[in-house]
Amino acid sequence: MNYVLRNFGAGPNIEITQAEYEEIKNAKAMYAHLIRVEQNFDAVIEDYVELENTISHYAIRYLAFHLFDESDAFDTVQGTISRRVVHVLATARLYRDALRQHGKTVLKADGTFHQVETALKDAPSQPMSFRIVEALRNYSQHSALPISSMMAGSKWESSEALQKDRAAYFVVPRIDATKISQERKLAADVRAELNKLGEEAEVIGHIRKYIEHLGSIHAAFRKLTSAHEKQWAAAARKAMARYKEATAREKTIVVVAMQTDGRRPVEEVQLFDEFFDRYAFLKRKNGTQANLSRRYVQWAGLPLPGKQA
Repeated sequence: MNYVLRNFGAGPNIEITQAEYEEIKNAKAMYAHLIRVEQNFDAVIEDYVELENTISHYAIRYLAFHLFDESDAFDTVQGTISRRVVHVLATARLYRDALRQHGKTVLKADGTFHQVETALKDAPSQPMSFRIVEALRNYSQHSALPISSMMAGSKWESSEALQKDRAAYFVVPRIDATKISQERKLAADVRAELNKLGEEAEVIGHIRKYIEHLGSIHAAFRKLTSAHEKQWAAAARKAMARYKEATAREKTIVVVAMQTDGRRPVEEVQLFDEFFDRYAFLKRKNGTQANLSRRYVQWAGLPLPGKQA
């Protein structure tokens, strides 16, 4: 077998060793696992943002019209928010299940995946909000849509810093935690907590803490794979740079590491910057979810009561 670097489509060949080819092949394959993990996590965060956007959207419509019109009937609004919650929970489950598969592969050599796997398990050590939302996910998967009721309204705010009182409008999705507590296979402490929350429990706060905890798991995975990621990216980029330097007069489209039998290709690995840049972009985009449950968007861009503009 022969091993070469070449340009995609046409161009001169640069011979490499079998060991170099195997290193490039492994680097591309392992990096693909990392990108899939980042893509799955990105889907979780985007679905969460869509949920929050939907609630804000309907609160603003209620602010303007003081009612939900025929196109936004109360049960339609509740159904839409329910679907957004289902999306978040389903995507989060995809992330968790897929992380087990990809994580075991990329961390197999150093045997550190057990640190992430422990954090993924449903256990008493998990934050209670995380366990409550997992119970909600199971309920919405097997029994009914998660949002059982909803409250839309307003309240007056006043302070010395405001020249006039103002009305804050809100839409609050609720779950029937008592009903969810009747599901089978619930831990006793989770069942008790759900019963304590009652029939009209606020849920978005728990979902924020759930996403926050997933973010901590994801951060731990990134930390464990950081050194590997740098090594794999360096191996691939080194091969690309080597080919481009050796063929400076040629226009390089995509560098291909190829195994041939002397006459025809047997296997190839395509290398291009965009593939590796994608990981860096997703990592930067979803930088941290630490303290997500303590963040807020200032209402309508106006100063909070008691604060100067």
